[in-house]
This record gives sequence, C-alpha cells and structure tokens, in this order.
Amino acid sequence: MFDHAHDFGIRDSHFIGTQINHAAPAGSGLDKLPQNSMPDVSHDSLARHPPPKCHLGTRKEYISTISNWSLGESEHREPMLWLRGPFGVGKTAVAQSSAEALKFKGKLLATLFFSCSYADRDDPRHVIPSLVYQITTLCNPFANIIDVRMRKDPSVTTKALSMQFDQLLVIPLRQLDAATRASLEGRVIIIDGLDECRGTAEQCEIIRIIAASARNRTTPFQWFITSRPEDPIIRTMNTPSISSTVYRIELPISQEIDHEILLFLTDEF
Repeated sequence: MFDHAHDFGIRDSHFIGTQINHAAPAGSGLDKLPQNSMPDVSHDSLARHPPPKCHLGTRKEYISTISNWSLGESEHREPMLWLRGPFGVGKTAVAQSSAEALKFKGKLLATLFFSCSYADRDDPRHVIPSLVYQITTLCNPFANIIDVRMRKDPSVTTKALSMQFDQLLVIPLRQLDAATRASLEGRVIIIDGLDECRGTAEQCEIIRIIAASARNRTTPFQWFITSRPEDPIIRTMNTPSISSTVYRIELPISQEIDHEILLFLTDEF
C-alpha cells in the first residue's frame, strides 16, 4: 500500500477496506451461452442443411392444423401440442415445415431438433441454454437481462434442468417490461424428436418442467413437441396434471404415405 514511501507519519487515522469490482464488458455473459448450448439443433442450422421437410403437397393438413393452433384459430387452446408417431412417418419433416411456416407468420421463437446420431445434438444439459440463446437473438431486452445474469453466475448452465429453466427463462421474463413480454406472448418453441434426447428420465423431466410452466403461466410461450410414442413419454404426458395442457396429434402410418412418396418421386424425376 505504501511501497517506496518514506519520510512521513500517520496519526489518529483509520482505514476502511474497499473491494474494487472490475465489471465485465457488456456481452461477455452472452458469449458463455453458445459454449453450453447445441448450435446445430436449430431448424436453420448449416449442420442440418438440407433439412428434412414436407414435400410440396404433402402433410398439408397437419401443417395447417399446427399453424391454426399457434395463431389461436383452433378450437384447441392448450399451450402444448404433442405430435407423436412411429419411426419414419415424417414427424421431423412436419416440424421443419411448421417451423418455416411459423417463422413466416412471425410466430416462431426457438427450435430444437434432437438427433441421437450426433453427440452434440442429444444432450439434455444444453436444452435450456440452446433455447435461451436463440431467444436472445430475437429480443434485445431479454438478451440484456441474460447477459447480466450470466456474468453474475456463469455456472447457471451447469445446474439442474429445473433450476436452469427458472434462472434463464422464468425470472428473466418477469424482469421484462409489459410491452416486451406481450410481444413474446404465444410465440412457439419447437422441440422435435424428444425421444432422441439422451436419457429417458431427462426426457420426462423436460416434459414436466414445460407443462408446469405452461399450466402456471410462468412463460408466455406455446410449446410444440414431437416424439415417438415411447411408454415413458406417454405415461408422463398422461399424468393428470399434464394431460389437460396438451393437445395431441397422432401421425399414423397410412396409405397416404405411399401417395406422398409418389408425389415426391414424380416431382423429382
């Protein structure tokens, strides 16, 4: 404190210890989100290009149904939509085409396409940061709040899923002004291939967290989830506290698939 000082005296004095905080530059918190997210899971990521999507003239009924639900033009007002069907019936194609349609209508907020074929696209620990990061790119006030929160506690992305959801979505959304929050009302988050998320318990936990938020209105979003009809997912979706919040659509195996393949082949060749 008095390095190189000499020839002076101190009397009747006291010192108050002070801590100097060097603030991190704005944006440094947001820089930490991509490190804990899955950048290749969005509907428009380069890694998924060209993405599977419904061929022109196919699955129009389902895409229309999903669009009407998102716009509040359906008799179904549940905040969650679950599209289920066995392997190969085109769930991801419907989700991709719906994402593009909803983006055009200004209703899309974030997308997450799981794939167990890729190690960087099935990690449940990175689900919330991935969605949050996408939202920050569309909503500057939200981005500013997340930036501050991540600078204060970068470890939030390593916490339990429910804690991540609360700290990175619920609490920041409460801090938004009324107009900004209203602009997010009813925007759609798409999670495709939930059954390909690593860990059955984690799949079910994601459903429970989203359903609780939808039921209690702690987030203003609509949630569109697709999956195979796996027993743990079915049981979770059928839980009484969750069932009433979910609009179910089944994508079956049918002769229409043969017609859709014919449409594709005719157009391609």
